Amino acid sequence: MINAINTGGNTYDITIGAESSPAVDTAKNTDKTAKSQEENELQEIELEETEGAAKTEEEQALDDVNNQLAKSEKQYADKIENCYKQIEQLNKQLENVDKQRRSLLDQLFAGGETASVMSGIQQINDQKASILQNVTQLLCSIESLETSLEENRIQAQESIDKINDIISQKQAAENVQTALTNTSEQIKPGMGMGDIVATLGNSFVGVINSDAEGNAAFSNGVAQHWCADFVTSIVKTACESTGKSVPSGFGSSSVSGLQSWAVSNGSFITTAGQSNKAGIISGQIKTGDIMIQKENGASHTGIVTKVYPDGSFDTVEGNSSDAVKNRHYEANSDKLTGFISMKWS
Repeated sequence: MINAINTGGNTYDITIGAESSPAVDTAKNTDKTAKSQEENELQEIELEETEGAAKTEEEQALDDVNNQLAKSEKQYADKIENCYKQIEQLNKQLENVDKQRRSLLDQLFAGGETASVMSGIQQINDQKASILQNVTQLLCSIESLETSLEENRIQAQESIDKINDIISQKQAAENVQTALTNTSEQIKPGMGMGDIVATLGNSFVGVINSDAEGNAAFSNGVAQHWCADFVTSIVKTACESTGKSVPSGFGSSSVSGLQSWAVSNGSFITTAGQSNKAGIISGQIKTGDIMIQKENGASHTGIVTKVYPDGSFDTVEGNSSDAVKNRHYEANSDKLTGFISMKWS
């Protein structure tokens, strides 16, 4: 039925169902609560099973390392706490010993038998020395436990770092495969090799965004500067995907290695120190060629993706602020050394 309730001048309609006894209501609520708990438990079990099934081998390894570390830290913490409790008890013994010593001294000053009092004081001094020795041993034990705990943490972190490296490498491999798959649609029949190289290089912009990813994707997981590895990998992948042969001897993990290869093959075009840089670049450099630069003793390289009439040009580069990025350069850039002209057969 419908009852009207008036509160503060406002009327609210409240729908009330059939009457029921308090005992019946309690039973219904209890039943609902039990069902709700069962549903929650089932949901938790299903969630745990789903999460367990979704974990990779590396994720499970990370969990194992973290669980082992947590267990180890708990064990060491308990041992250290126990040492502090023993020290606390020993400190109470020291207080008691000092009270006894003061009492004996009071007896001595009050005219007590000197030999007997001094004997008692000697015994108390021996007890105090023994207690202090025990305290020292416990403090050394605490220091040793804390050292062992820190060593465990370091070892655990080393294991975690190795597992994370594997995860990064797998993720990088997936990113590479995804980028290559997405790029395959952009490579059309009759497309020039330079454009294919540039397209492949651009496919990794926004995909590889850290040194760890770059090393995993292009340097076989080796931690090193990877701009030359990126260029080498892109050129070789372009050749493999089109069935062309990789230029004989091409490829290096160092910029100097790439430049030396170009010099020995007569394909290095120098711009450093030239008066007509813009003319050289706009007239001789093409998409897919390789830029070489040097600044403050550090060399860098990238793939040319576009050349403008004024000699400025765009690139795609690995290890550019720790990522694969596009850059634009003016022809008169002071750090520009030259270019490798890729002569495709």
